[in-house]
Amino acid sequence: MLITSKYGHTPNRPNLCNTCQKPVFIGDRVSWQRGVMGVSHASCSEEGKTIAQAVEVSKATDSNIDIPCPSGKDYLGYQKAGISYALGRKSTLIADEMGLGKTIQAIGFINSSPDIRRVLVVCPASLKLNWRNELSRWLTRSMTIAVYPWSKNGYGLAKDGFIDIINYDMLKKLPDSAYDLVIFDEAHYAKNPKAARTKLCQAIAKRAKHVLALTGTPILNKPIELFPILQMVNPETWDPPGFMKGKQLGAGEGAGFFRFAKRYCNAHQERVRT
Repeated sequence: MLITSKYGHTPNRPNLCNTCQKPVFIGDRVSWQRGVMGVSHASCSEEGKTIAQAVEVSKATDSNIDIPCPSGKDYLGYQKAGISYALGRKSTLIADEMGLGKTIQAIGFINSSPDIRRVLVVCPASLKLNWRNELSRWLTRSMTIAVYPWSKNGYGLAKDGFIDIINYDMLKKLPDSAYDLVIFDEAHYAKNPKAARTKLCQAIAKRAKHVLALTGTPILNKPIELFPILQMVNPETWDPPGFMKGKQLGAGEGAGFFRFAKRYCNAHQERVRT
């Protein structure tokens, strides 16, 4: 939150931070809680401290990591930071804006992970050839690229040394295979939890060792649209096990839906008498 007005201020008596008791001026970034009077500097809040600590860890990692790159090419600074961040996690959502090179970051992740031998790229049909071309330019490992419908390069389907590229509409034809890495490009295609496409994506993600979700528009209309993507990326945090309608559900099965909706979407219950 950014203070942009003199709400709560007088010319000679600025508000004081609830945590450090130092003045809070117009233009300062602040944190606030519903039902609590006053605000705190963003850097003073627990969330701010956690973010600052994560940034420092990320900077330290960025300086030590070696990301393989084709001769004559190089990753931009923020791309290296994105790759480094993803390498330290099981799964990651990369939501850079369009044109900033999310595809290149995903390929850099493959280049830096020799233990990843089976890769699936799920993308819109119009982007399949773009993925093949970018892999040809940036991939430093000896892997075969197979585009659905499978070309002369081979029929991958979770074979070692293959990168399979398939579009969302064809996922129903994909056998139940386990991949080391699944990349969902334009991941907002899986925003509707009731759609068959989303259910197929979530099933594939559950079997994968690593997941990368790429999208420049993680929230198209409403914050709740982000929830299905977070279920694929980190179900243990965003959709942990719990009870729903008297039934025990595992991570990623929807038990955390109402908690997410209440916290981020201002959801509330209403009793309607008929």
